[in-house]
Amino acid sequence: MIPCMDYLTNITVFSPPDACCDGLKSVVNTAPICLCHGMNNNGGMSKLFPEPIDPIRMIILPVRCGAMIPIQTIFSCGSKLL
Repeated sequence: MIPCMDYLTNITVFSPPDACCDGLKSVVNTAPICLCHGMNNNGGMSKLFPEPIDPIRMIILPVRCGAMIPIQTIFSCGSKLL
């Protein structure tokens, strides 16, 4: 998710780079439950980035990249403590 850093932390970056979207699609296909850490407000991926992640951008990133997150993953994120 490092290639997504500028998009997720800087509102002046208007779209995620291809490397970001490619990485996101890979995570969605191989380990979608890992995305819960990006949606978790208690730290998660934000601790790995030098600046805070914009939560709205994190939510719309899959849409911007054309990556469909499985609905069961979204429900799992809400039902498990991370």
